Amino acid sequence: GRHAAARVKFEKAYEMDADDPDILNMLAFTMRKTGDLEEAFEIYEEALEKRDRFPQAREYLGEAHLQAALQQIQILKSYGADGEAELAALLDALKRAANQAAGTDFEVEPAAW
Repeated sequence: GRHAAARVKFEKAYEMDADDPDILNMLAFTMRKTGDLEEAFEIYEEALEKRDRFPQAREYLGEAHLQAALQQIQILKSYGADGEAELAALLDALKRAANQAAGTDFEVEPAAW
């Protein structure tokens, strides 16, 4: 729960070893938790370049994308009637994604989006 303090520590660890994918992953995690999504996305990708098969980083990256989608939902809600159609479309896309992920033969189909 003390993500800001942890971020400072992971930033220092990163200065000491910028090639450690575990440090990169946790730095990105704390960036995400402190609201710095754009930078978190970059650092998650860097961690995954260093270790492609990295389940925890993949999960956290997915959560970052969900957090970004939720931010866009809040923005669309703030538009009132001007954003209703787009909000409905985004919510529908999230529902389709959740249903697809719950299926046993899960495959990402970019054309479906």
